Amino acid sequence: MSDDYPTDERGLRRCARCGEKVQQPATGRLRDYCGRTCRELAYRERRTGRLIAEAVTAALTPPVSSVDETVDVTPPAPVPAPGRPSRWIRQAHIPTRTDTLPLWEE
Repeated sequence: MSDDYPTDERGLRRCARCGEKVQQPATGRLRDYCGRTCRELAYRERRTGRLIAEAVTAALTPPVSSVDETVDVTPPAPVPAPGRPSRWIRQAHIPTRTDTLPLWEE
């Protein structure tokens, strides 16, 4: 099994971030970083790189619209027939003086 971590001339692992010598435990998993600081900084660098890549991809990808922009969806303006008022004028209520309600009975 090959690993992608840097090693020195004697085959000992080096820190994946800074290149310093990594002290390995006697048992258990091999360490990849020399300490918590390098491990955290490596994580932040990976995360920042991933976020930048996602932002660039989003900026270069054209937005997908759920609306068909090739069809004009605005209704045409109403054209009244000659000699008679249009329907929207006939339906509009124009208040008159008789429509007002008295505030009190006299």
